[in-house]
Amino acid sequence: MTPQGERGLPPAPLSIVSPGAYCVSDAAGDVAGIGEGLFYKDTRHLSRFVLRVDGRTLAPQSARVQGSTAEFSLAAPGGGIRAMRRRELGGGMREEIRLKNDSSSPVEVRVKLECDADFMDLFEVRGYYRPVRRREVSRKTGDSSVYFAYHNGGFRRATRVYLSGEGVEPVYVPDGLSFVLNLGPGEERTVTASVTLQEGGREAPWAPPERLYGETPVLRTDHKALLRTWNRGVEDLGSLAFEVEKGLLVPAAGAPWYVALFGRDALITAFQTIFLDQEPARNVLRALASYQATGRDDFRDAEPGKILHELRRGELSSFGEIPHSPYYGTVDATPLFLVLLHEVWRWTADDYFVRELEAPARGALGWLLEHTDANGYVDYEARSEGGLKNQGWKDSGDCILFRDGAEAEGRISLCEAQGYAY
Repeated sequence: MTPQGERGLPPAPLSIVSPGAYCVSDAAGDVAGIGEGLFYKDTRHLSRFVLRVDGRTLAPQSARVQGSTAEFSLAAPGGGIRAMRRRELGGGMREEIRLKNDSSSPVEVRVKLECDADFMDLFEVRGYYRPVRRREVSRKTGDSSVYFAYHNGGFRRATRVYLSGEGVEPVYVPDGLSFVLNLGPGEERTVTASVTLQEGGREAPWAPPERLYGETPVLRTDHKALLRTWNRGVEDLGSLAFEVEKGLLVPAAGAPWYVALFGRDALITAFQTIFLDQEPARNVLRALASYQATGRDDFRDAEPGKILHELRRGELSSFGEIPHSPYYGTVDATPLFLVLLHEVWRWTADDYFVRELEAPARGALGWLLEHTDANGYVDYEARSEGGLKNQGWKDSGDCILFRDGAEAEGRISLCEAQGYAY
């Protein structure tokens, strides 16, 4: 769902994703812009994470992202000091900062890691108007660390940033952590920044027990370009996943704003990649079945048997300011649920799995039959004032038009939804 007044991404953003947290930064690895941050379950846990050497930011030389890791090659203004930031994401973030003295003389380097956390809801970061009354972020300092905490009623999040390294003695300064390194000619030192995240008073686990698409066949070929493409594609699929429930990994809809459970996107991704691995499809079906609507709720466009469109877990959805807890405004996820269930059976002949999901399948069929009009077409009509007017894969407010260019009103039947149904 696209909020009104969407701010969009910062210029030339660099996104790193994992089954837990994901990060949007600039080419130097710094987090400082409006749309940048370290995010976890639709909340920005770091709104600032900037590396400075002798008071100045570093110039990016190159950046490389692979799976849930990234490397940033940097140079200090004036030369002499080079830096490499190696970042890894999971249920938090770890970053190795390697500083090297390229000069022929010893130097004293003052390093500062500016950090802050605002715990903004992802929709607020994207420009959504926020009616929820925000609480203050508390800050505590300790040995080599700073701790940020936020709670609003039952909504609780926290972030801890900790520095470690041989011979490093960080001290807290008003906007982050600082330390001094004495580097001889050609000497290199490494400092590690560890960022842990908490939800509801519990620390997020670093990594799920398994990786999505872990059973994908290994491609063996002398065609190097094809091999690189295959391996990178499988790696990206594994990274672009998240844990919707404990141990239940599903494909996310996209990075960075759509690392969440989207019915249509997850179903189509699982369908199109089922030849690689059938387990992601099973996970998607189980996850969506667990959130299948059981009653009518106009605020969330929910109806019995309907499969969700989007599930969010930030502050706005927690307090009912947006309907994504979950939101059901999609006409095609319900028939696609049935399509994917049949496709899993075709690939696996697993009758037990189909029986496991028999009740959700019958519920989806019931919704489909109820929303088929007298002409045999599946249609929809939005009811939620906070939801989507258009509920197909094209869901912007002005994407469905009559022949004369006027925006379509009333009950709408989309051509692709009929294909899914029949």
